[in-house]
Amino acid sequence: MVRGEGISGIQRVSLDQVQKEIIDFEWSNDLLRHSDVGTDHGEGCYITYNFLVIERNLARSLIMNKAILTDGAAFSQFAFSDELIHASSAILDDVSHIIPQEDLDDEIKSAVTTKFEKQKNYANLLLENLEIMFVLLKKTGGEPREALDEYIKRWSTQLPGSFSRDILPEPSDAIKLCHLVALHSIPENHLADNYIETLESRFRRDPKADLQKKTFLLLGKRLEGFKIEELEASVQLIRLFAFRYLRPSYRVDDNTVKSRLLEIMERSAGDTMDLRLVSTLLEDVYVHHIVKIQELIGAKVKVRIVHYRMYRLKESSHF
Repeated sequence: MVRGEGISGIQRVSLDQVQKEIIDFEWSNDLLRHSDVGTDHGEGCYITYNFLVIERNLARSLIMNKAILTDGAAFSQFAFSDELIHASSAILDDVSHIIPQEDLDDEIKSAVTTKFEKQKNYANLLLENLEIMFVLLKKTGGEPREALDEYIKRWSTQLPGSFSRDILPEPSDAIKLCHLVALHSIPENHLADNYIETLESRFRRDPKADLQKKTFLLLGKRLEGFKIEELEASVQLIRLFAFRYLRPSYRVDDNTVKSRLLEIMERSAGDTMDLRLVSTLLEDVYVHHIVKIQELIGAKVKVRIVHYRMYRLKESSHF
């Protein structure tokens, strides 16, 4: 036990480094000598024990100069599971600075997406395992083109028991350290698409009913000025923000719900999300409109796609 001013600490030792210092305690009746026997008439069998002294002696023999055994992992318990990115999204930027990132091949993206449909909890499991990798990568660094599987083998003793190599996509040698941020975005976007539908009623107010008619018409005109791919990216950005920053653990108060959505997004995610695309689109929208506004933009995308297909069909009929 290490002591300082008002501080105590216990050493941690990996199980594979232990040789013979594991506690092997045998009870001794010698501890019972710290007691008194009643001397009053009729109390010859009444015994009181000094438990403070007994506890101190036990602590001296059991704890002094001993260590807590761990399984050798760097994280005895991964405290950030399911909450890391929401609490500190900057870690994605940190990893990108340490290891320059690239996009994934479409085949791998498709394979991962297909697995979401086959394995119900796969997206959550993949996200949790990747977030563990981010924490480790911040500590160790790595070569961008190193295969993720080889990196895991090299640092396996530093990973917690909850980490599963089997959850990573195949072929494992095709995924490099430079692909991790792109890989992380696949399950995160998948979960974000579903998460926004679970938001409670206070996030579902209708902007058409709340905003002045002139302001709502202005919002419609702004939407007309966006390309289809820009509208799709805007919807995904809004959903991703909800998934990262409107989690139950954030305990979003009513004042925040009544605030302008863009202001809250800039305050919470301005350093980690590029908000330029939605800066004019969300100018008059509030946090309590977030579900309906992404539905409104999504509906506009569908209308645009239908019009585009009709236009293409009409053009092809002329030939």
